[in-house]
Amino acid sequence: MKLGAIIFLFVVGSTGLSLFYYYQTSRELVLSQMRNRIRDLAHTGSWMFQPEDRRMMRELSSEIHKRQLPIDDSIREMEDGDYLESLSQADIDELQATPEFKRIVQVLRQIRNGSTRTQRTYRPLPQTLLDQNDAPGLKYAYLLITVPDSPEGTYYKFLADSDYEAVDMNNNNQIDEDETPNPVGNWYRSDEVVFEKAFEGRIAAGEEWYEDGWGRFLSSGAPILDEQGNVIAVLGLDLDVKGEANRLEDLWDLCLTIIAVTAILAILISVALSLVLTRPINRLREGAERVSQRDFDTHIKVKSKDEFGLLAGAFNSMVAQIRDYARNLEDMVAQRTRELQETLGKVQALKLQQDGDYFLTNLLANPLFKNWNKSREATTEFYIRQKKTFEFRERPGELGGDLCISGNLRFTGGKRYTMFINADAMGKSMQGAGGALVMGTVVNSIMHRSAANDRVLDISPDEWLHQTYNELHSVFKSFDGSMAISCFMGLIEDSTGLMHYFNAEHPHTVLLRNGRASFIEEESYLSKIGLELRKPDVIVRSFQLEPGDILIVGSDGRDDLRLPHLKDKMNEDETLFLRSVEESGGELDKLVERIMKQGTLTDDLSLIRVGFQEKTVHHSGQDDRELFDTIATQIRERDYTAALARLDKLSTERTGLLYHYYRGLCLSRLDRLGEALEELEVAARMNRDQAAVPALLGNLHYKRKDFSRAREYWQEALNLNPDNVKLQTALKKLEQLNLTGSSPN
Repeated sequence: MKLGAIIFLFVVGSTGLSLFYYYQTSRELVLSQMRNRIRDLAHTGSWMFQPEDRRMMRELSSEIHKRQLPIDDSIREMEDGDYLESLSQADIDELQATPEFKRIVQVLRQIRNGSTRTQRTYRPLPQTLLDQNDAPGLKYAYLLITVPDSPEGTYYKFLADSDYEAVDMNNNNQIDEDETPNPVGNWYRSDEVVFEKAFEGRIAAGEEWYEDGWGRFLSSGAPILDEQGNVIAVLGLDLDVKGEANRLEDLWDLCLTIIAVTAILAILISVALSLVLTRPINRLREGAERVSQRDFDTHIKVKSKDEFGLLAGAFNSMVAQIRDYARNLEDMVAQRTRELQETLGKVQALKLQQDGDYFLTNLLANPLFKNWNKSREATTEFYIRQKKTFEFRERPGELGGDLCISGNLRFTGGKRYTMFINADAMGKSMQGAGGALVMGTVVNSIMHRSAANDRVLDISPDEWLHQTYNELHSVFKSFDGSMAISCFMGLIEDSTGLMHYFNAEHPHTVLLRNGRASFIEEESYLSKIGLELRKPDVIVRSFQLEPGDILIVGSDGRDDLRLPHLKDKMNEDETLFLRSVEESGGELDKLVERIMKQGTLTDDLSLIRVGFQEKTVHHSGQDDRELFDTIATQIRERDYTAALARLDKLSTERTGLLYHYYRGLCLSRLDRLGEALEELEVAARMNRDQAAVPALLGNLHYKRKDFSRAREYWQEALNLNPDNVKLQTALKKLEQLNLTGSSPN
C-alpha cells in the first residue's frame, strides 16, 4: 500500500504541477497579447482627435465644470465603479445637442467600430450596431476628465461616451441594464491604476480583466494631449474578452479532466502493482513467521525467476542452514566453548604478563617518588593517584606518569632550601610510567649528588635550577620527541620564603594567601622538557612567599574532569580549581575530596601542598606538635592508656595522619584489634610515603591469621622502605610457611 500511495502521489503530483504550469503560462500569454492589442488600439485612437477636436474638448470640459451641481454626501459616498449625474437634465440635453459634443462622439464611435472585421464606407455612425453578426471587439469607448474640486479619492467625469443615449442595441424592444445611457458630465469613481497612469501621460492597460453584469472586459487608457503636452482628457477603451476568457476556462477544465483521468489510472496501476508485489512478499512473510515459530521445515515455492524468485531461493537456503545449525547446535556450542576457553587462557596469560610488567614498573618507581623534605619552615604534602590500576598476584597497584619528589639543599652561607617537583609524563599507562621512571631516577640522582653528606653547594639556587633543567632536558631530548614531560620545580629559602622556580608547560601554580586563591603565573612560557618549541633566555623565575602562604602544585588531572551536571562534558573552567582550593582552605585531603565530588577523573592526578612558616600564623600547629611529642613519649614508655586519653581530647578538626596512626597503635597494644584496624585503615588512606602504617596493619592482620592481607601490607611497607630487615624477615617467614603448609604460632 505504501508503494501504491507513493506511485499515486508522484504521478498525480507531477501531472498536476505540469498542467498547472502549462495553464498559467498560456493564460499569461493570452493576457499579454490582449494587453498589447488594447494598448495599441488606445494609442491609435488617441491620434484620431484633431487639434480642433482637442479645442472642443477643452471648451466642453469648461462648460461641464461651470454647470456642475453642488457636491453632496451622495457623491462623497460613491464606491469604486459607481456612476452619478453631475448636471441637470436641461444642461445635459443642451450640451449633448452641441456640434462639438456630437463631433467628439463620432470620433469615439469610429474608434469603436474600427475593431470590427468588416470594411465599410465612411459615414456618420449611429449608436446601434451596423451588423448584429459583426459586433466590435471594443465594447465601450469614452473620454474621462479630472475634476479640480473633486472629493478625496479618485473621481473622474465623463466628457463623452460612444453610448450616451438609451438605445435598444439587441432589438428586444426594451432598454436593458447594459443599454442604460451614460450622459455627458457623469461622475465616475474608479480606483483603476490604468486611468491614474493615463492622466500621468502614459498609455496603460489593465493587468487583469474585470467582470461585471455585462461581461468580461480589459480596460486601457491613453492620454489626449494639447500642443504644450498637457493632458486634456483620457481615452478609455474596454475590450470584450469573453471569448478568450471562455477558451481559458475550457483549457482549465481540460487540465482538471486530465488530472482526474491520471489519478484514476494511477490508482489502477498502483493497485495492480501492489497485487503483483504483495503476493510474493506475503509468502515470504508467512514463511518467516513459521521459521520464527521454529518450523525449520518451511519451504517457499519458487514460481518465477525474477528478483522475488531469487529472494525466495535465498530464503529457502537460509532456512536449510538454520535447520542444519539447529540439529548440530550442541556440537557447535561445545566446539565454540573450547575455542573461547583457549582464547581466554591466552588472554589471561597475556594479562598476567602485562600486570607483571606493570608491577615491576611500579616496584621500581615507588621508591623514587618520596617526600624527603625535613624542613619545618616549608612543609610539603603529596597526593598521587594514577589513572591505571592493576592487580598482580593479589597485590593491587597503580601505574601512571605523575610524580612528586621533595628534599632539602644547602647553598652558600649554609642557607637551607626546600626543593619540590611535580611532573606529568606524556602518554598513558606504560608510556607515562616510563617517562616518570626516567624523571624520578634523574631527579633523585641530582638530589643525591647535591645533598649528600649535608653538602653546601657553591652555586646560586638559580644556577642550580638552570643546570638541573639542562640536565633533565638533555636526557629527555635523546628520546627524539617520543618522551616528554611537563613539570614545576621550585626551591624555597626556608628563612625568607623567596622561591626560585621554573614551569615547563605545567598547569599554573596556585597561591592561597589570606583565604584567596590565585595563579602565580599568567602564561606558559617554557615548553615541556624534551621539546624545544619555546625556550626563553630566562628560564628560572622567582616569587616571594609570606608567612602562612600555601602553594598548590598539581598535574592537569585536577582540571580534566567529566562533569555529571553538564551531561558528562569535560570541564573547561580553570577557575574551578581555584574555587576548590579556597573552599578546602588549602587542606590537601579536603581538596581531593572536593575534586572527586565535582566530577570523574579522566587522567592521573597528583598534588603537592607547600606551606611556608604556617606555625607563625597558626599557633595551634605548634600546640599540636608539642601534644603529639608528649603522646609519642607516652607510647615509648608503653603508657598506652594515657596516650589514648590525650588523643581522645583532640577535636575532630585537629585529627590527621598522626592522630589515626597513634590511636591505632595504642588500641593494638591494648588488644582492641578491631578498633585498631579501623583507625589504621583511615591512616592508610591518608598515607602515601610512610612505611610504618602498612607495617603495623600487616602485624595486626598477621595476629588475626589473615596472612594474605598481612603479606599485602608488609609488601607495601617494604616497597616504601626496601632496607627494612624486619619486614624482609617477616615476608620470608610467610613464604616458608606457605611452602611447608604449617600454621604459624
